[in-house]
Amino acid sequence: MCCSATGWQTAVPPGNLFHITVPVAKNPDGSPITGPATEELVVDKNATPATMRLTYPAASDNKSRASLTVRKNYADAPIAVPESDWSFVDAKLTAIKLTSGDFGGPGSFGPTALYEFSYTARDPLVVGLGFATIRDIATFLRSAKADDLA
Repeated sequence: MCCSATGWQTAVPPGNLFHITVPVAKNPDGSPITGPATEELVVDKNATPATMRLTYPAASDNKSRASLTVRKNYADAPIAVPESDWSFVDAKLTAIKLTSGDFGGPGSFGPTALYEFSYTARDPLVVGLGFATIRDIATFLRSAKADDLA
């Protein structure tokens, strides 16, 4: 029974023992929390993904507040992908796609490439609770004489 309440991955589907549903963190006044975020997409030689899913939604659809770069190797200098060559997938601002250009598009990110997307994110999730639950259960099992919740 305890294991079904100790999930810690927000990205896995519900019903999986690792899944957890958590609230979105807010500022004390209830306004959204925003801050810098960087996403990295490493494309396998046999893959051409159509979208880059973002961990957190973008705070704005203003593309001048974000940057997308590409390179072949980590040691290479990143090449800026022009704003005109990428877009957000939809109004949720949770993914981007290439729309044109020589960077894998249109329609897919190029194979054997390293993409980096920097942007202002919003709505961080309250995560890490599953690990705290496991810590507390382990402490209880190790040291408690009885369950005081009965």
